[in-house]
Amino acid sequence: MWPSIFSLSIKGLGKYTSQGSAFLVMMILGGGIIPPIQGKLADIIGIHESYIVCVLCFAYLAFFAQRVGGILKNA
Repeated sequence: MWPSIFSLSIKGLGKYTSQGSAFLVMMILGGGIIPPIQGKLADIIGIHESYIVCVLCFAYLAFFAQRVGGILKNA
């Protein structure tokens, strides 16, 4: 999935392609940070309640997809 996400995300950035690709590479860090956050939250409030972290992440992804889709249509 990553090659598709990467290609679609930097499409149409023009002179900002290098900056956009740098941000995407930095987002890989989220895969190393989010799981420990959810694990710590699971220890504190419980496993079921800790899935709010995933819900928030997916909500942001949906927002990003909607926002970028509109921007790319205008490019």
